[in-house]
Amino acid sequence: MALMMIMVVSLLVYTLAQRRLRLALAASHQTIPNQKGIPTSTPTLRWVFQSFLFIRWLEIDGIQAIR
Repeated sequence: MALMMIMVVSLLVYTLAQRRLRLALAASHQTIPNQKGIPTSTPTLRWVFQSFLFIRWLEIDGIQAIR
């Protein structure tokens, strides 16, 4: 029963985050490319997370950079 509750809460958080992302894209009239490179205003949260997979935060001697 507890495991089912954790799953329900996880799906709720995922759905709310995806909805907020889509509303923000619609409000700003922006799109992001999907897996095929076609602009879309309704991406899945999973695809957005995969898009940020290779971004790294680098800090050397106090100088910060995104790679």
